[in-house]
Amino acid sequence: MRDKRPVGDLSVEELERILAVKRREQRMARFRHQQDNGRQLAVPPPDAPVAPTSDEMAPSSLPVATTTSVPIEQNDPQDELAPVVFEDLDAVYFVDEPHTKSLEANQLLDPGSSWRRYFNLGLLGIEVLAVVGLVAVLYLGFVGLDDIQENTNQTQRELAAAREINRYTPTPLPELTPSELVIPGGHTPPDQDGFTSFNYMELDRAFDYHAIPQNVRPALIQQINSTRTRQEDPQPNDPVFIDIPAIGINRGSILPGADWDTLRGGIGWFKNGAAPGRNQNVVLVGHNDIYGEIFRELPAMEKGDEIRIYASNGQQYTYRVTDTEVVEPTDVWVLDSNSGAHLTLITCYPYQVDSQRFIVFAELVS
Repeated sequence: MRDKRPVGDLSVEELERILAVKRREQRMARFRHQQDNGRQLAVPPPDAPVAPTSDEMAPSSLPVATTTSVPIEQNDPQDELAPVVFEDLDAVYFVDEPHTKSLEANQLLDPGSSWRRYFNLGLLGIEVLAVVGLVAVLYLGFVGLDDIQENTNQTQRELAAAREINRYTPTPLPELTPSELVIPGGHTPPDQDGFTSFNYMELDRAFDYHAIPQNVRPALIQQINSTRTRQEDPQPNDPVFIDIPAIGINRGSILPGADWDTLRGGIGWFKNGAAPGRNQNVVLVGHNDIYGEIFRELPAMEKGDEIRIYASNGQQYTYRVTDTEVVEPTDVWVLDSNSGAHLTLITCYPYQVDSQRFIVFAELVS
């Protein structure tokens, strides 16, 4: 039982013992607190313990002598943990160890420290793998730039080669000559205002009805009725005038060339290399329903009709009609210069339909 006497009735020795008990209780609380925090225990040289003289003087809550195994600082560094027996907690005090030993004590007293260490090692491994992967990606990216650039260059070269193969060159087109495509002089029928244009359908037929690209049609139009070679300076045997008494043509002007612009001015001389008076076929072209209709009456000519050609040197050549024929625009055989000493007159047919050609063949008489 506790001593319930008032303080004034206690002697000095009894008060000292009570204070000693209080101090032991406080030290016990500190001991438990420091033990929970991993602090190390040390035991100084023993002093005379203070003990109560009777059971009545000791509160029931006082700790009794106990045996505790705690880490203490030893003289032998190999023995860091040893059991210590003490009976008075007044003899126990706490010593701060160096940082390394404190970490070891915390690890011994904290069962979760191993898990944290492995967790931290795992995070470190993930970070290392991430850095390695990033370096690998960057390396492959830089190495792959050369391949990408080479593939791009190769693709550009292939596209350039394909464009070069499929490229249409508007001018010049030396392979597009009248003798290989259509007979010159073709045009669409004039409308009520007299407007007409080049007959694209004839070109399509010449290309086996495959549409001609728009970007090459102007060059084709220019060359389709032009000569392969064109002499700018007049030659002595160049034809300059024509007489056809049977259809009323007298001193009709002959212009060099058979293109669209030339035929606006009258009769065109298709320059296939032939000239009057030679053993060659001279070809003259004129319109029948536009630009003066110079050859409108050409279908009325008959065999035996005379045609006179005058050269620039004043020489006169006489031809006689041998035959007439209606042909297709693609029958370019009539333009052959090596068919003998002949004269060939060409115009569109029928009148204001212009889907074919009317041909007059004549032979040189004198």
